[in-house]
This record gives sequence, structure tokens and C-alpha cells, in this order.
Amino acid sequence: MAIVRGMVTFPADSSDTEDVIVNNWGFDAVATAGGIANALTALDAFYTTLVTYFSSAYDYTAGTVKWYNMLDSEPRVPFETSLLNVAGSPSANLLPTECCVCLSFQGYATSGTSQARRRGRIYLPPMGVNAMAASGGLVLASLVTLIAGTANTLMTTGAGSDFDWIVISKTPSINAVLVTNGWVDNAWDTQRRRGFDATTRVEFG
Repeated sequence: MAIVRGMVTFPADSSDTEDVIVNNWGFDAVATAGGIANALTALDAFYTTLVTYFSSAYDYTAGTVKWYNMLDSEPRVPFETSLLNVAGSPSANLLPTECCVCLSFQGYATSGTSQARRRGRIYLPPMGVNAMAASGGLVLASLVTLIAGTANTLMTTGAGSDFDWIVISKTPSINAVLVTNGWVDNAWDTQRRRGFDATTRVEFG
């Protein structure tokens, strides 16, 4: 097995490279095409399950995964680049791109080790209006449940096979922390760096 990072990238319809969405995933995968291919299939299934809630300001059919061996010396060069196969239609009614749903995950707590080093998070792609609860400014309850269930499927699909979903811990050295549980809150997170630049300015006075 090898500690690998799968850097998922979705381009924006604006074609501005600064607007791309990036999600970094960690896997302890067999360093062969089989392990990486199965991790890729699991990521395809994860995003496909959720894509109808994503903002259509991004092109999910053009998603890619760059795979890095985390034990290589820096600066690391990807040893493989894969195309994602995300099927489904995202939402045409958009929330601001800064609005995010955060998927948090962790390994079991261990005595003598900071739990913060055993946790990770993924800020999912920007959402459509259908991701918001009708009664107010929270995330749709059924979507929170769906994300948690989809993450659980990703975790259990890899467990004990040729890839495992992990938190990549860098302290004191790079090692793999097996993901054993996680959570999704129904409050929005804000990622200001995801905001699009203004395209017009209206002046007065």
C-alpha cells in the first residue's frame, strides 16, 4: 500500500483557472492501476450521487484527479492523472459560490496523539438553491443525510480492499490515519476564496 493524495479539480464555466474547485482526498492504495482505479470509481460514485445539488457554474463532466505519492520528495509530481465520470445534471438555480457544505471525517482517537492531526475535511462543490432548506438558511436536512450516507459508502467500499480512505497526517512524519467516522452539519460554511470576481461596477455621485 502507498499513501496517495487524489486532488480532484472541477473547472468553472468562467474558464478562469482561479475559479476551479479543488478537493483533496487521501487514500492508502495499492500502488498499482487496480488500487487507483477502484479509488477513482468510488470518487465517481460519491460525486455522482450528490451532483444534482451542485451549482451548474462548474463543469463536473470535465473533472480530473491528479494522484500524488506522498512519500515522494517535494515538489511532488503526479504519477497519474485520471478523468472523473460524474453523471447527472447540477442545479441551474445557484447559491453564491462561497456557500459550502463541509464533510468532516476522522480516525479513532489515540492516547498521546492530538485528535486534530487525525481529522480532515472536504468542502464540497458550491451548491444550488435546492440544497437549502425551505424554512430558512440551513442546509436541506435530506441532503445532510445523503452526504453522510454517501461518505459512509466511500469509507466502507474501500475498507479492507486495495484502497482505504485516510487522513494524511504530516506530523511528525507522513502517515495514514484510517477514516472510521465523520459528520456533516446543517449549517453553511463560507469559503471566501471561492467567490467569483466582480464583472461589473455601478458608480454613483
